[in-house]
Amino acid sequence: MAKGYLVFLFYVMSKAYNRFWHVQQAKSYAAIFGLIGAIAFIASDILLLAKELSADGRAAPS
Repeated sequence: MAKGYLVFLFYVMSKAYNRFWHVQQAKSYAAIFGLIGAIAFIASDILLLAKELSADGRAAPS
């Protein structure tokens, strides 16, 4: 699901970039949303890894 979200995010960003390429503010918004998407993607992978580790009983105590 996270990878599908990432692909969708890149699609929306490229559409917005192609439409508003002459607007500097749109470029900065696309960079901010891309950064947020990358952070969410990495966080989802970390959460998935933590869930797998806890299922195996090897998770560090929190």
